[in-house]
Amino acid sequence: MQIKGFTLIELLLVIAIFMTLIAIVVIFGKSAVVKGKNTNIASDVAEIKKIAQRIYLENTNGYTNLCTYEGDSLNSANPDLATLQEDIEDLGGSIRKCLANEESYCVTVNLTGNRGFLCIDDEGKFSALLPSDPEPCTSAEAVCP
Repeated sequence: MQIKGFTLIELLLVIAIFMTLIAIVVIFGKSAVVKGKNTNIASDVAEIKKIAQRIYLENTNGYTNLCTYEGDSLNSANPDLATLQEDIEDLGGSIRKCLANEESYCVTVNLTGNRGFLCIDDEGKFSALLPSDPEPCTSAEAVCP
């Protein structure tokens, strides 16, 4: 009486197919996670724009309370801005530039996964830029492309 079973070649072939499928899932899964994080960062940047408008309307100094003096972060004295900056950093992004004066502001935020950066300004422009693009926020009066 002969026992039927799988040969070694058949088992190795099934294992190779499973490994290939797992590799595909891992590769596309990572990409989806990065895109999801960057979507959340874009949402946070849109929220910065709303808070900037509120600061301008509520403050006699215009937009000056939006950024720190150094120009590299949001003003953490404002709890809403501190929360947004923390959320952006938790998602793997960072504030690239934050420049503001009484009448204008320009903010750029790095996306996660070296996917470029976002730019917002007081004129309402909201742009996505490539990592190789030049920094648009050279001053508070600068305008996003």
